[in-house]
Amino acid sequence: MAAAYLDSLAERPDACECVPRLQDLLQRKLWHQLTCAIEEELQKPWVQAGETMVTFYDCFIKEFETKINPIKMTEFAVHTSRKYPGHTEAIAFLEATMGRMRISKQEKGDAEELSKLIFNCEIAYRKLQLDEVEATKEMMKAAEKQLDKMTDVSDLVYSFFYRLCAEYNKKKERSTEFYRSALQYLTYTPVDTLSSEEQCDIAKDLCLAALVAEDLFTFGELLTHPVLNALSASPDCGWMTDMLKALNVGNITAYDQLCQAQSARISAYPIMLANEKLLRQKLTIAALIELIFRRKADERQIAFADIATGCCVPAEQVELLLIKALSLKVIRGVIDEVEQHIQITWAIPHALDMDQIAVMKENLGAWQAKTGETMQYVEDQSPELFT
Repeated sequence: MAAAYLDSLAERPDACECVPRLQDLLQRKLWHQLTCAIEEELQKPWVQAGETMVTFYDCFIKEFETKINPIKMTEFAVHTSRKYPGHTEAIAFLEATMGRMRISKQEKGDAEELSKLIFNCEIAYRKLQLDEVEATKEMMKAAEKQLDKMTDVSDLVYSFFYRLCAEYNKKKERSTEFYRSALQYLTYTPVDTLSSEEQCDIAKDLCLAALVAEDLFTFGELLTHPVLNALSASPDCGWMTDMLKALNVGNITAYDQLCQAQSARISAYPIMLANEKLLRQKLTIAALIELIFRRKADERQIAFADIATGCCVPAEQVELLLIKALSLKVIRGVIDEVEQHIQITWAIPHALDMDQIAVMKENLGAWQAKTGETMQYVEDQSPELFT
């Protein structure tokens, strides 16, 4: 069947160039080289058109699928499944292909497990699109348990797993969990392998999740991620990056100006309107964190009046703000209600931008100078100790 299919491709002007090479490798049974050749062809437009990929798999790859690397075969099958018009048909194809899997003795012992993990993650992803949430949850838990037992797991497998986790958490409207899963997915998935539309979608979802998640107050990791570049081409979503930047450093003025200038675009997202109060609270806490960060190590006793000014809150609400920050565990310290100040012992760490790095550099310089003065004082007062 495979040879006959290649003969039919020879009649297509857009595909005929690949035929001699594929025929030669197939006849010589050079499975690795044939796999590499197929990978190259899958990047070309003629394979992506219509149902060509489905036919290409059924009439060509299927004949030798058990002879090539199982992970690569799984990749080809998943790629093919995404060309099916419906989720049910895609699931049927994936399950049938996984059922035909046969691992040769030359492959690693866990090759079959890893391949089935990919298959099951893709099947679970499709089931989620059919609103089979409980079935998806069970398959996701099973995959997680299996991954925990394995030591040599490729980035590709983790990419499929965290893609599934991110989509599941998005379906369940779990902002924090989605945010973390999606970032993990991008850790194992090169951004340039995603289409422009996929990059824009995940960047938008990440921004919205970061903004409305109740326990996320620092966004440096996301702000430095290249996936956010996708939003620069979308005028309707560019405000998301600017809002994250304002929230990341507690810039209340910039936040208010942005909300006023982009009111119409922000209002287009109901989730933003529903969480307006939460966003204001996060902004105030972020301003508190930034205020603490900009203090030197020996200036961590902060008066309530300074907090009221720096965080733009009434004096009578400062203590409530501090209690909220302490309960959320973004800071640690001791409140003195009598003296109206707080002694800060710790603040949540976060990725720094260039302005914050400059502040840290200045603080380190001041600490170095103070240490030098202390050392000089000790030397002057105790000369006999250094002779």
